[in-house]
Amino acid sequence: MLLASAVVVWEWLNEHGRWRPYSPAVSHHIEAVARAGPRAGGSVVLGQADSRLAPYIIDLQSMHQFRQDTGTIRPVRRSYYDPSSAPGKGVVWEWENDSGSWTPYDMDVGITIQRAYEKQHPWVDLSAIGFCYVIDFATMGQINRQTQRKRRVRRRLDMVYPLVSGTLPKSQSWPASPGVAAAPPVPACACPQCLLVMSVKATVSAAGTGTATLQPRKAPPAPPAAPKAPVPAPGAKAPDSMATVRGSLKPLAAQGSRRQAASTPALSSASSTASPPGTGSGKASRPGLGTLNRNHLQRLAIAQSRVLIASG
Repeated sequence: MLLASAVVVWEWLNEHGRWRPYSPAVSHHIEAVARAGPRAGGSVVLGQADSRLAPYIIDLQSMHQFRQDTGTIRPVRRSYYDPSSAPGKGVVWEWENDSGSWTPYDMDVGITIQRAYEKQHPWVDLSAIGFCYVIDFATMGQINRQTQRKRRVRRRLDMVYPLVSGTLPKSQSWPASPGVAAAPPVPACACPQCLLVMSVKATVSAAGTGTATLQPRKAPPAPPAAPKAPVPAPGAKAPDSMATVRGSLKPLAAQGSRRQAASTPALSSASSTASPPGTGSGKASRPGLGTLNRNHLQRLAIAQSRVLIASG
């Protein structure tokens, strides 16, 4: 714990690995819920502070931001800055993007620009903090040192970020109220918002830290394709389809006769003494199709059609 006073800026991590600050109004809203402790529910609906952020919810226990319409999860953090710096004075530096709207600089960039502006420097080089830009205060422009492209910049006043004093935690622990004992746990709520936050916590714990996205369920793999029938070589004699059918019908007919013999005691001697195909001295005779029931006839028809299709 550190004894100091500072301004609190809540930030989120974008896809480029840069911490982007929430606006002062949104940071005040998040900080108020964080200071309320677990009794506030532990989740922050950002749309209550800014209507443009309606899809976003922050879970203070896991320190992650969740977007409800896309399922994107991003880390958030609670940072402390000097009260005499730009966020402590309500100063915001912004640059004009390609669409003509204004985008605020990262907090460390805005603080560096404001420090040079207060010292009345004619310009400031941002290469020391990892950016190849020069800010010219005379023209209020940003110059890319590699491409020489120029953009407009502006300095505007906004509300001051929330100020805290006393004992400041070193880590991003929650609850954020210093010196206050943690309240007893609140029973789980069954409202849709709390159920959504619980699902976010489960996803974050399973995926680990970093940016994550809820993935849709994968479709089951397709069954393997049936093997194609062999094509006869050129000049070879095509197989006799009727002989193939007879050969395939013999085991089915014999199987049907055995089932019929087991189920019906009184059968003709010809069907009861029939030998399986391939046994005996002479050629095995086919039992009559009248001894087969309807299911057997359907199986024989299906087998015959398959053989005819393969041979054709």
